[in-house]
Amino acid sequence: MQDATSASAVKYFFGRISRDEAEETLRAAGVREGLYLLRESIAKAGDYVLSICHHSGYVNWRVQNDVNELN
Repeated sequence: MQDATSASAVKYFFGRISRDEAEETLRAAGVREGLYLLRESIAKAGDYVLSICHHSGYVNWRVQNDVNELN
């Protein structure tokens, strides 16, 4: 089995930042439709959150870390 690329090795990964910090980072980058970043979940250790600019706002999707399946 091949190793997955480490999240910290990609330029869109911002580590353990809050939702507010993620939205401020996206705002500073220009709030363009589809602009996104990946961050570690503060609420659920081991999970990630995909924060996306959508319809002039933001959506945040939690990506659950489950070694047995993809969520």
